[in-house]
Amino acid sequence: FEGEITDYRTTPVAITAGQTAVMNRLTVTVKVRFSNRIDDTKDFEQSFSRYEDYPSNQELTSVQESLTATIIEQLVEDIFNKALVNW
Repeated sequence: FEGEITDYRTTPVAITAGQTAVMNRLTVTVKVRFSNRIDDTKDFEQSFSRYEDYPSNQELTSVQESLTATIIEQLVEDIFNKALVNW
């Protein structure tokens, strides 16, 4: 496995009538290159992206650790499934 984080951003997702964000979304995208040494037909290079929403009244720095832990767990599961379960 090789890879890098290609996007890490927060964006507003739930906007009220007063143009105020009620919820924000932290999105993490990683680009992964997988080389299967036994069967090179299973090699791939693909981007994976996951996100978590959080209330806009919270600072990113106060929820970042828990959000990124959840996002990373989801990304690892997606990458594992692609590489070994071949979905």
